[in-house]
Amino acid sequence: RSGRNRWLPHGFSSGRYLTLIFRHFTGTIKIDQAGILASRPPMPPVASFHCERPALNDVWRVCARSQWVGTQEALMDCPTREQAAYVGDGLLVGKWLFYLSGDARHWRHLIREMFAVQSSDGLIKTQVFSGMKGILLDYLLLAIVGVRDYWQATEDRDTLREILPAADRLIDWFMRRTDDAGLFNIPIESLPSRIGWVTPPSSAEATFEECGYILFIDHPGTGWHNIAEPGLERKGQNTALNALYGIALRSMAVIHRAVGTADAAERYEAESRRVNAASHRFWDRRKGLFSDGRMGDHL
Repeated sequence: RSGRNRWLPHGFSSGRYLTLIFRHFTGTIKIDQAGILASRPPMPPVASFHCERPALNDVWRVCARSQWVGTQEALMDCPTREQAAYVGDGLLVGKWLFYLSGDARHWRHLIREMFAVQSSDGLIKTQVFSGMKGILLDYLLLAIVGVRDYWQATEDRDTLREILPAADRLIDWFMRRTDDAGLFNIPIESLPSRIGWVTPPSSAEATFEECGYILFIDHPGTGWHNIAEPGLERKGQNTALNALYGIALRSMAVIHRAVGTADAAERYEAESRRVNAASHRFWDRRKGLFSDGRMGDHL
């Protein structure tokens, strides 16, 4: 319209608006001011880095700034595309924010929210603050590993005690699906894989019956974000998922020992040793490497 106009895009837009298009307009246009608003939490950095190589100093500054740009009221995957926190990514963002600022509030908030909504059989949302209902199997386990990291960095027992019952129910979901060697034994291809969106539950009790299950580990092989990379073979009994399962069992032992429940810690430690002892099933002696997994007797 004629006169003075002020336009502000809704939501976070990063630097995407590079062109302004004026349709069905005649006359003179003068742009008085253009700019980008930045939002950062009040977490001044306490960490620093400097060396004699300017390129490394620039890398440090870019990485440190990325932590702040990607953090609004809560941690998020990216400011424009997915304004949610995937467990596996978000835990690392929270961890590095803590190391940069000495402030554990965002990390603690994510830890608590990960376990705030849980299905009746123990599953949690792997995309926190999101309506997405796809379950990333490896991120379920990384949620537990992330709690261990949080405890080792902060020694916050109160948060551990708060989330521990839910963490026990979550790891039990895996334990109930193991074979005689203790390995997670549900063929990945047998799980429903559709994903979509759910209406947030009205209470803390959620139902995930229609969720799709995805073994993520990394993008290659999942069918998206691929640029001709060699993909992981996810079918059958998966090596990486069982490795994470063993690490999560050891993490549960650390968490229980921290809150003083030694008997439970010993049970988890014993189970982790059993899983580790079975890792030879995935070892390819001919190549001297771990395979992606097993289908029957075939690596």
